[in-house]
Amino acid sequence: MRGFFLIGLMLFAWAALGRPAGAAPWPQWRGARRDACSAEIGLLKSWPAGGPKLLLTITGLGKSFASPIVAGGRIYVTGMVGTNMKIFCYDLHGNKIWEADNGPEWAKPFPGARSTPTLDGRALYVLSGFGRLAALDCATGHERWAVNITERFQGARERIGDDHGYTESLLVDGDKVICTPGGPRAGLAALDKETGATLWTTKVFGDPASYASPMAFTQGGVRMIAGFTSRRFVCVRESDGQLLYTYTQKDLYDQWKQIAMTPMVARGIVFIGGSLGKSGCALRLEDKGTTRTVKCLWQTREIHDGHKNGLLAGGYLYNSHDRDLCCHELKTGRQMWCAKGVGGLSLAWADGMLYGIDDVGTVRLIEASPKACKVAGEFKLPNAGPQTYASPAIAEGKLFLRRHEKLFVYDLRRH
Repeated sequence: MRGFFLIGLMLFAWAALGRPAGAAPWPQWRGARRDACSAEIGLLKSWPAGGPKLLLTITGLGKSFASPIVAGGRIYVTGMVGTNMKIFCYDLHGNKIWEADNGPEWAKPFPGARSTPTLDGRALYVLSGFGRLAALDCATGHERWAVNITERFQGARERIGDDHGYTESLLVDGDKVICTPGGPRAGLAALDKETGATLWTTKVFGDPASYASPMAFTQGGVRMIAGFTSRRFVCVRESDGQLLYTYTQKDLYDQWKQIAMTPMVARGIVFIGGSLGKSGCALRLEDKGTTRTVKCLWQTREIHDGHKNGLLAGGYLYNSHDRDLCCHELKTGRQMWCAKGVGGLSLAWADGMLYGIDDVGTVRLIEASPKACKVAGEFKLPNAGPQTYASPAIAEGKLFLRRHEKLFVYDLRRH
C-alpha cells in the first residue's frame, strides 16, 4: 500500500473514533499529507498576551533551515554542528535519545542543514546539502544505508549566482524514496527505501535541481510525483518515473532559479509558486487520450513566497505576498482579502486556524476564513536568533518552532 494512503486511513480512523487532541503525528516536511495541515483538534482559538504556554526549549541543535518532525512521542531535527550534519532525536520532555551524523553539511552561502527528516515506519530519511542521502533506524539512529545522489547520478544544482546546495526534503511514497538530483542523468530519481537501490530515473532535459520538495498525488487513477527543476515544473508517473507533464513560463523564475515552494494539490488543481517577486499560477493537468497538456487557469504576482510556503484549506489559498498575507479562491484566483503587515509567514493549519512565523521570530495565530483576516494572537519568540525559514510543526497538542540552535515547544491545547 502507498505510504500516503496508509496515513490517510490513520487520520480517518482517529476522526471516526473521536480521537483526543494531540493524537495526530507530523512525520515529514509539512505534516502527514505534506500539505501543512494537521488533524489536531481541541486547540486554542485565541492566545493570551505573550502567546501560549512555553513548555520546552531545546538548545545546541546547530545551524538549520529545516523544520522539526514529531511522531510516536519523539522529536526529530537536523542541524549543522561544526562542519557536519547531525540528526537529533528527543522525547517530548526534551531528553536526548540519540544523535547521528550524516557527513559534511553546507557551509557556503546560508550555512546549515536544509533537509527536514522524513519518517516512514521505523526508518528516518535525510539528505545533506552535499547530496548524502541516508536511511536511519528511528529507534537507535543507526545507519541502515546511504548513497550520495551527486556521485550516483552526477547530480547538478543550478549555479547561477551562489549555489545553496540541495535543499529538498525527501518524499517517501510506497516503497520509494523520491529525490531530485538534477542534471542530464536524473532530474528525478526513485530509490528503494529498504536498500537504496535505484528503481528509476527521469531525465528532464538536463535541468539542474531547484530548491522545492516533491509532492505525491493521485489523478485519474494514476499516482504521480510533482516537483521542480531549476527551469520547469514537472510531473512524473510514480511507478516508473515516466515524464507526464512539464510547464514553464517567462514569469515563473527569477535569475537565481530559486523556486522553493512545494506544489500544492487540491480539487484537481496544482498550485505552483514562482521565484521571489514572480508569478504563482494554478494549473490543470489534462489527459485526452494520448495527449497530455497543462492549462494555466490563472496566475498573479500577488502570490509569491520566496522561501515561505503557503497552504490550501477549504478551497482557499493562504499565502504571503512580501509583508502581507493574502487569501485567494483556488478555483478562480479571486482575491478574498490581503492583510497589510501580517505576512512574510511560513504557515501551518490546524483546527480551523493558521499558524505562522516570520523571519524575525514573530508568531501569529489567524482565523482561516475567506471573509477577513482576523488575528487571534501574536507573540515574539524569546531570543529568537538569526533568520531561518523553518516552517511550524503541529503535533501532540503542541506547536514546534525551530530557530537554528533552538527548538521552542508551546502548548496549544484548551484545558
